[in-house]
Amino acid sequence: MSGATFASNPAAEPPSPAPPSAGQCYRVSLERARSQRKTAIELRAAMGLYRLLRRRGTDAAEARETLQATYAKFTEGFDTPDLCAARALLEEP
Repeated sequence: MSGATFASNPAAEPPSPAPPSAGQCYRVSLERARSQRKTAIELRAAMGLYRLLRRRGTDAAEARETLQATYAKFTEGFDTPDLCAARALLEEP
């Protein structure tokens, strides 16, 4: 819907902004998890972001560093599914 259409029809809803990208959603999840000190949620978001960017072939190195730093926060529970999956991702070339 154009601005002219909206101006001529005040009852019409203005156009909504573009939805956030998947990468943006993962980054927001990372920040929220960090601010709430929810390390398990942070790990899941870091894994999702790394997988996404690796598939796209963009910024994967930065996402890998984020995943590695998040993984390093753990001191126990290395046999849990999330930590096993994170370790497997980090062990990939």
